[in-house]
Amino acid sequence: AIARNHPAIAQVRGAGLFLAVECVSDTATNAPDAALATFVVNYLRRNGVLISASGPGANILKIRPPLVIREAEAQILLDTLDDAFTAHHTSTEG
Repeated sequence: AIARNHPAIAQVRGAGLFLAVECVSDTATNAPDAALATFVVNYLRRNGVLISASGPGANILKIRPPLVIREAEAQILLDTLDDAFTAHHTSTEG
């Protein structure tokens, strides 16, 4: 659902609880957006959620929650991730 609301998310992939979210600046070319990935990582960190970014373009968000994550904690992760993309979009408008 988050990817549908944020075009800067080109792809979400993963296995089990290990997820990758690809951030792009241009949906036509899928140009990597390292600045967006850094913004999201820092936004989440300030809000108590730790993830990282990697990949050749430094635009892949790596989400690796502990195996004992509870549903409420997973919801916090998803809500904060959505908030981060919204905050970035709002800060770059206009």
